[in-house]
Amino acid sequence: MIAYYAGLYSVRNRRKTLSEWLERIGAENCPEASFGADGTVKIQSNDEALARLLWRQALGYVETVTDINGQVIRQQAHAPDRNSQQIILERREGKPATIDADESATPKLMDRLSQAIIEKLNKAVKDVPNNSNS
Repeated sequence: MIAYYAGLYSVRNRRKTLSEWLERIGAENCPEASFGADGTVKIQSNDEALARLLWRQALGYVETVTDINGQVIRQQAHAPDRNSQQIILERREGKPATIDADESATPKLMDRLSQAIIEKLNKAVKDVPNNSNS
């Protein structure tokens, strides 16, 4: 009489695991160090490196491509990225992240269908006569 649906909790557990790994990796030091204005090496976390990259993309930047001798081959201007700007504005204004929006209080279609299937299976098992004498 027990119906089992394996996918119901596994998606939530995977999201939690992914979030935990993102937190761990974000706290680690970034392998690419940045240099301060005075030439000193500044160690930064992966979180800080990602935030700086996001700001850089949001504001636009000029990329200088050089060869192995250090001679400038070309400079390419990158326009400000609207998605990066939106992410920064939403975070600074305190708007919740859209990643967690799918875990709302209302059940999703697949959850409702899964629950309906489980109920029908349980009802079918109850309706089957017990023929253990055969």
